[in-house]
Amino acid sequence: MESQATPSQETAEVISHRLRSLEELAQSPHTEMEQMLALIREIPGLSDALLHRANSPEFALRNQISRVEHAIAILGSRRTVDTIRLQGHSPAVPAPHFRKKQREAG
Repeated sequence: MESQATPSQETAEVISHRLRSLEELAQSPHTEMEQMLALIREIPGLSDALLHRANSPEFALRNQISRVEHAIAILGSRRTVDTIRLQGHSPAVPAPHFRKKQREAG
């Protein structure tokens, strides 16, 4: 009998693949903004993560931004890729090897 992936495993695999593709696009100097935006919109929570980071005190913007393309422009390639990588370890893409060990009462 063949083992079938559960819907959540399939979703995690699809999202993980999209994150890798997006990371490659973000690092390429020939990438068009529309290509990145199309993939970003397919990854749950990534638009919010990029907007949240761009609106953080790290950038001290006078006005809050609400468009993902503005967030990418503010973040630049390196920070956009960093945010994409961080999103890869979010609950949307489980990483079971990062489980915390419980401390034993001592």
